[in-house]
Amino acid sequence: VWQTPADLDPLVLAQALLLRGDAGAALAALKDQTTCHATLLRARALEMQGDFPAAIAQLEPLRDLLQRKQITDPAELTAAAQGVVMLARLEGRPKEDYFLAMDLLGRVRENLAPTYWPASLAEAQILARRDNRPQAIEALQQALSLQPASAALWFEAGQLFVSGFNFDAGQKAIDKLYQLAPDGPLPMLLEGMSLIKQRRYADARR
Repeated sequence: VWQTPADLDPLVLAQALLLRGDAGAALAALKDQTTCHATLLRARALEMQGDFPAAIAQLEPLRDLLQRKQITDPAELTAAAQGVVMLARLEGRPKEDYFLAMDLLGRVRENLAPTYWPASLAEAQILARRDNRPQAIEALQQALSLQPASAALWFEAGQLFVSGFNFDAGQKAIDKLYQLAPDGPLPMLLEGMSLIKQRRYADARR
């Protein structure tokens, strides 16, 4: 049974619960949390439950905050930008929302906190969803230059390489993951994705 430390940050707990697919418990963990990051996680949990109207209702205030430029904290601004991109996807809004998010992430990276690597990661994820692979890789490389020991970043980079059929670069990411997190699921998961993309199904089942 998974024992939750009493002093665990509710946001960290909610993220872990979402990774386990437990949206209900994640929502419970986020009770009384009012930050932009909490709002983003709450919306993800609601989307996981299929409650799209409620997820949209959670995210709409973030767009208003960003348009009024009332957020200056780098972490909060990054979470709000990610929330706006999620809102744009759920609502099917025009690409202006994506440009707003990218503009604000650029503000974090260039002015507010140049060493805050999660902003570069968020930028890369947005660019990848927009099928802008070269700039997504560039943003990931920027993030990796700031946090080269992050397994999560190498996994994101590896996914981009593999999906773009750059299997040599993907293998380098896999090797790096085995160095950084040999006992975790990420290296095996990325390796399986690469083998499947190469249609090496027998190897992927091993």
